[in-house]
Amino acid sequence: MVERADKTLFVLAPLIGVVFALLAFGAIPFGPPGSFFGYQPWVLNLDLGLLYLFAVSEMAIYGIFLAGWASGSKYSLLGSLRSSRASSPTSLASASPSSPRCSWWGAST
Repeated sequence: MVERADKTLFVLAPLIGVVFALLAFGAIPFGPPGSFFGYQPWVLNLDLGLLYLFAVSEMAIYGIFLAGWASGSKYSLLGSLRSSRASSPTSLASASPSSPRCSWWGAST
């Protein structure tokens, strides 16, 4: 480990990425209602589950950025900025067309 590295963020950055990745799986059902030994097969029952999924997956980008920041090197910081910049438009492009549909669907029911 480098002497200039921020040790707290160095440990916290991967945890942020993993936690938000696991939170994203909480909104995805894994079977029909009542199929999990009589219980509901999802962790989170959300009306806007798709928007929640997009928001949580966007938050995982902070783990990428903080990993580069915590290393104390300008090259790893630039690499993490490049990675987070590459990840952000793909999530935004998939979420933008889905948002009006989710809002309309929620208003019609």
